[in-house]
Amino acid sequence: MQAATRGDGATGDLITAQVLASGAVPERVPCAGDFEVRGELYLPRPAFEALNRRLVAEGGQALVNPRNGCAGLMKRKDPADLAGVGVAAFLYHLAWAEGVAVPAGQHDRLGWLRGLGLPVHPESRRVRGVLAAYQRCREAAALRGRLDHDLDGMVLKYDDTAAYDALGATGHHPRWGIAYKFPPERRATVLRAVTVQVGRASCRERV
Repeated sequence: MQAATRGDGATGDLITAQVLASGAVPERVPCAGDFEVRGELYLPRPAFEALNRRLVAEGGQALVNPRNGCAGLMKRKDPADLAGVGVAAFLYHLAWAEGVAVPAGQHDRLGWLRGLGLPVHPESRRVRGVLAAYQRCREAAALRGRLDHDLDGMVLKYDDTAAYDALGATGHHPRWGIAYKFPPERRATVLRAVTVQVGRASCRERV
């Protein structure tokens, strides 16, 4: 019924028309109840590269990166040209539900969303214990080069959603979920030139 950005946490921008035009999520799901699901829109690398080729061929400017490019696409007032661009989505959190029975566990809820035809990340896993969760993070880090989208970390969530209220939250994050960031990728940089310039307001040497 409605799609909105996160905004400041309380108020966001309505992007219903843009999301529907992009085809990132289905327009209808086989569910009679009301619920709110949260996720992230993204531009897969092949779609990003194809869009940049088209923009340059039309005399426009290429997008800097897929993340900012996707955000810009969702801000377009006329969503008609979003069809076929390739914007996709991953949904990862059921915020609330009314009039419909949903599973109690986070992992099972992802399966429930997938059963409704909603896009869920295929690499989501349920593991037992901190060491197993850490090992899963290491395995996911090794997948980064084989995915069609950028990945800078994992989100670890306690599976029993009934405990979420009791666990509460800090000022930074809920205690039932925390991010695990991967080490930054290192790549060689080619320095092609150095330009030295003296400005008008130069410092005087102290005597």
